[in-house]
Amino acid sequence: MSSYQHRSINYTVPGIARSKKNSSRIVNIKGRSIIIPSEAYKKYEAMAGQYLRPKPEKPIDYPVEVTCIYLLPCNKDGSKPKRKIDLVNLLGATHDILTHHGILADDNANIIVSVDGSRVYFVRHDPKTIITITELENTDAEIPCRDRAEGNGETES
Repeated sequence: MSSYQHRSINYTVPGIARSKKNSSRIVNIKGRSIIIPSEAYKKYEAMAGQYLRPKPEKPIDYPVEVTCIYLLPCNKDGSKPKRKIDLVNLLGATHDILTHHGILADDNANIIVSVDGSRVYFVRHDPKTIITITELENTDAEIPCRDRAEGNGETES
């Protein structure tokens, strides 16, 4: 079940990656409460755009693997922070940023078919996010739907 990989685009976004889901704000607009991302996320999203260059001629709309390496700050003594880091939330925010800035046409599973190799590391200096977008061919995304009982050892009664 491997995929043939070829063309890649690499980006490095300096600073501490921000998640959309942490520190969301609830605001009232015309009597309706809506949830919006934190101010820190909005600033990070805007700043990231200047580092997402070169942009593709048109947003990517074909199957890709998006690998994100998050280099986040450790404590001053070199230990890992006690606060838990949610990789899935970081990936979701990065995918939204890539879509917002026109790198990806969308962040659905037909375009981002893999996030293999994405990780969080803790560093003393120079926090950043390293993003690699790799075009995939012969993806397994074209596997037809199967019955739940098929392929997992379960049998229907």
